[in-house]
Amino acid sequence: MPGFFEGLSDFFFQLFSGDPEALRQRRVLRDLHETVLSVKPPVWNKTTGMVLPGLAQSWLQFYQLSKPLYDLFSKTLANPDKRIEALTRQHLVESSLAGDIAQRRLALSYDSLKQRFTGQSSSLATSVNQEFSNLESDIRRQDTSAAAQDILGLEKLKNLVTHSFQPFFKKFGYDLASLGQQQPHFIPVEGDNLLPDLLDLYYLLGDFEITPEMERGLFILLERLNAEKAQENLRKMEKLLDRLRTLLRGPCSGYLTLTLIRILRQEPDFVPEVWKPKYDPLRDYLETLAQRFSQDRDRVMRELAESSLESDVRALFPQGHLLALENYTEETDKRLQDAGYPGLTLVNPLSLLKSFALSVLAGGYLDQVKQIVLNGFFQDKEYASKFANSLYALEKLMVRLDAFDKGLNSEGKITLTALEKYLEKPQSSSVPGQIIEKINRAASELLEAEVNHVAALSLRISEILQDYKNPQPLYVNNIKGLGGKNNRDIIQGLINGYNRSLQFLKIMKNFVIIRGLKV
Repeated sequence: MPGFFEGLSDFFFQLFSGDPEALRQRRVLRDLHETVLSVKPPVWNKTTGMVLPGLAQSWLQFYQLSKPLYDLFSKTLANPDKRIEALTRQHLVESSLAGDIAQRRLALSYDSLKQRFTGQSSSLATSVNQEFSNLESDIRRQDTSAAAQDILGLEKLKNLVTHSFQPFFKKFGYDLASLGQQQPHFIPVEGDNLLPDLLDLYYLLGDFEITPEMERGLFILLERLNAEKAQENLRKMEKLLDRLRTLLRGPCSGYLTLTLIRILRQEPDFVPEVWKPKYDPLRDYLETLAQRFSQDRDRVMRELAESSLESDVRALFPQGHLLALENYTEETDKRLQDAGYPGLTLVNPLSLLKSFALSVLAGGYLDQVKQIVLNGFFQDKEYASKFANSLYALEKLMVRLDAFDKGLNSEGKITLTALEKYLEKPQSSSVPGQIIEKINRAASELLEAEVNHVAALSLRISEILQDYKNPQPLYVNNIKGLGGKNNRDIIQGLINGYNRSLQFLKIMKNFVIIRGLKV
């Protein structure tokens, strides 16, 4: 209650200002001062406008007590390895749901599906699709709102205990690096100087309190790290949490922090921003579950399709070794898959393309084709131009393939280099998936274009070889003797290259649409 002089001051203030709202704010601010001045140890000097060491002492207690929590979160929800962080969130969600959700998810994972799919069985694909649909429905039927709030509460606790307090304590003249080496000594801080730090704290605090649901969440994390000692560690943690609760209801409370902020800003009704989750744990879990199932199922089906072509690949490349690209590789694909992202879907087809280009095209086939272009007497000049263009297109195949592959290691936006930068960021993002999709799309466009260049040349060569058999050639007048004594070798080289091209196209029609030539 205001004293006599404060009441008299209010009377004259209202008399001369004529603003009842201003008077109300004046009275509220006075009440806020009284609240802060009653805190022990003292945290505020009204006369000097300084925040006192008592506030730093209380928060140092909080900081020291929360170290075990910091260590726990550093190994789980705040792990620098984003894959472990994501797996921890997944485990929290599955632990909050009824039923054997984790086991059913694992039954639909890549490793399990690979064991179950022993051939390209459409009935089995339909069966696993139904399994996933049933799993998704069983999760959606549960009341997930409470579980989501519990997980988000744990996230809020994580945010608070992993907050960097160093700038806060430095303003009180204390360096956290010296903790344990010397007795902490704090100095008062000008209120306006500390205001940004108080706003940061309130952003994390709000109306925060440690709930029994958070304790259950902490037990899940402790059990995940060490199941045998989880109960023992939780008992130790409960004592620590009781002491933290006392601080969070007193000198480290969101209410006191807000009161100091309002006093410093001279705005008794000011409402600072508070942390709000940018994600829904259950919704994100379901989206990730669906995405991962789709990726794993498609990956298994793709690998099965590729394995069914092994005999054709061995016939085309008897040495059995395909030439890999430098960047668009199985290793990169596996790393992306393991991180939960879509993989590189055309690694094997592009390896086939590179192997064909170097072993067949550059292995003598195009040299024989060039003899036709250089020495052939074409009756139709337009046909001659198309024939030459088919040759020149394939002569540049490896240049374009290398440019695509090396470009993935450049500083562009749609590259593996850009992807790595996003994967290193602490917050998850949809951008990596978009980058991978665009890289795969570029790979698909390249593959289809180059394969169709092969098909176009094969069509021309089939016509030339037929010309060679005809009594009267229709396309190249001198086809029967343009190479002189080497003519038979040229024709045989064309036949061999043409046959291997048809083998190649027969394989590649499983990956791209081939136009103008039946294989």
